[in-house]
Amino acid sequence: MNHRVFVVVGAKGGVGASMIATKLVEELPATGERVIVDADLTGKRSHAVWYDLVADLDFDHVPGSPATAMSPNGIIVKELARTYEDGFTQSAPSILASMAGLANALIIVDAPQPFASTVRPFIVNAERIVVVTEPTLLGLAAARAMLSAMNRRGIDPERIAFVLNDSRNRRELPRSEIETQLCTPVSVEIPIGSDRRFSNVFSGFAHSLAGASE
Repeated sequence: MNHRVFVVVGAKGGVGASMIATKLVEELPATGERVIVDADLTGKRSHAVWYDLVADLDFDHVPGSPATAMSPNGIIVKELARTYEDGFTQSAPSILASMAGLANALIIVDAPQPFASTVRPFIVNAERIVVVTEPTLLGLAAARAMLSAMNRRGIDPERIAFVLNDSRNRRELPRSEIETQLCTPVSVEIPIGSDRRFSNVFSGFAHSLAGASE
């Protein structure tokens, strides 16, 4: 896969991983096409709705192959599953075939189920895996489980960028305690979107992510 691939994984639902994926596909540097892959195999269709491409993706839908559509701002959206049943028809070869026509693309993968066989080609080829959680007790427990699962599967911790996203302004734990509990450094703390620091913090994270991957 001759592309720059970044995988975004929410340690649990509701931590803002999809939002982070949509921001990264816009802010990371790219020499070719910008592609966001909705790898949610449960068929939630978050990106189809976000980019207002439901009808376009439905039109391109072929069982067993990712659907593709282009947003008005030029971002290519690929959807692996529009229904729960679609998730069972995808295969790693069909995913790779769908990416074959891209040239030096920046590919951001929103992967709520990162250990599914259909997502494996992205995990294997990812420059960085962005693991997102919230600074709460539940977020800490979910992050511990996700990081442990990645460790058991042999994913190098150096490839992981661990993100605290306080998207609902519900902080319960300080960054230092989370780092101590998980023995994992936090790459960035992203404040709630209404915080005036949000844009600068996110841009700085995107810049550091791109630099660390070069």
